[in-house]
Amino acid sequence: MKKALLFIFLLTMILTPAGCRVRVVDDPALADSVIQPETPPPEQPETPEPPQPPEESEPPQEPETPQEPEVTEPEPPQEPEEAPAENAPVSRPETVTTLSTTGPAAAETQAAAGVTVTYEPNGGDTAAVSTVVRTGEAYGVQPEAVRRGFSFAGWWTAPQGGTQIFADTIVTETSDHTLYARWQDRQTCTVTFDGNGGRVKSREARLELSDGDAYGVLPVPLREGYQFDGWFTAPDGGEAVTETSVFSGSADITLYAHWTYDPFAFWSFTLQNHTQQVYLCQQFSIYYEGPQDNITERSLGLISSTGSLNIAENLDSNETTDEWVLGKRPQVVLKCAGSQNPDAVRQAVQQRFPEQEVLVVSSAALGDGAEGLYARLALAKHLYPDWYGDVDLDTVAAELGVTDIPVYF
Repeated sequence: MKKALLFIFLLTMILTPAGCRVRVVDDPALADSVIQPETPPPEQPETPEPPQPPEESEPPQEPETPQEPEVTEPEPPQEPEEAPAENAPVSRPETVTTLSTTGPAAAETQAAAGVTVTYEPNGGDTAAVSTVVRTGEAYGVQPEAVRRGFSFAGWWTAPQGGTQIFADTIVTETSDHTLYARWQDRQTCTVTFDGNGGRVKSREARLELSDGDAYGVLPVPLREGYQFDGWFTAPDGGEAVTETSVFSGSADITLYAHWTYDPFAFWSFTLQNHTQQVYLCQQFSIYYEGPQDNITERSLGLISSTGSLNIAENLDSNETTDEWVLGKRPQVVLKCAGSQNPDAVRQAVQQRFPEQEVLVVSSAALGDGAEGLYARLALAKHLYPDWYGDVDLDTVAAELGVTDIPVYF
């Protein structure tokens, strides 16, 4: 027995420095069974060494402990940002998500690039129109829509019901969408244009409008010798109506032309109108001579405006001779007295051309002003009295303001 205990003690002393664990058994009967598996001495040093690495590997596990929920629980954004920096794979799923073609991210990408809006006429006479808008910005200028017999009531988000969309409405849609035209029945009224002394073309005498329509282009009537002042709601006075005026109501109305008398325009038209009635066989042939003898004018409004013929029209120069004039045998010699005495001038010219009627005018009769217009009317009335029976020269002089009569017949 003593030998057995001594052997166990020595064995314990040998194994203790090597880091082995020794179990002391009080019962000698169990000593053989406990020690027997550990009897091979050469294998004992190698067998305990493999368990030592787990004891040394346990310290590296300690850094993993701070990475447990205690580190991830804090909410400040700085700590989550550091974690992806250490572990790069964590950020990869976020990049893939932004490239997705579906979901809210895809909608935001499409909205940033612009969405297509289709304007559907919804039964109108115009074609559908598409444009690109951006979410968060106004729709902007919208197309016009027309439908015969209906009035346009704006663009809406649905064919019936929905919400009306204006040019300044902000786009909230993030995908392509359609807006629909809305229509209302309209009652048509007739606008009649009364010339009120003037003439209106028959095809322009009436206009069909509905409440809220702008008048648009209005007819221009004609009245000789008058200046057109516009359309009004009454023959005298009333309210003016222009192209931009808006028709209102549900009853037919009449508009009246207003005029301002222009005597110069009136008598100019009278002269032109009567001259066109003179037959070629009735034309007088006239030779005009200025204050200087044998000097004529190849083109003279005082002659042509009366419908008469100027015999010097085809001359190569303005110089003539009495022989040439007598050879042409004009019916009338029209002489400009200038500053000379009209009666003395007439007598002198009559001696040179005894078979012709001699008429004397002043230099003012050759112009285009009031005196010239009066002289033309006076000459035309003298030559063609049948066509100018309605022209009173005293009235003409009074309306034109002529005080110095420029003709001496």
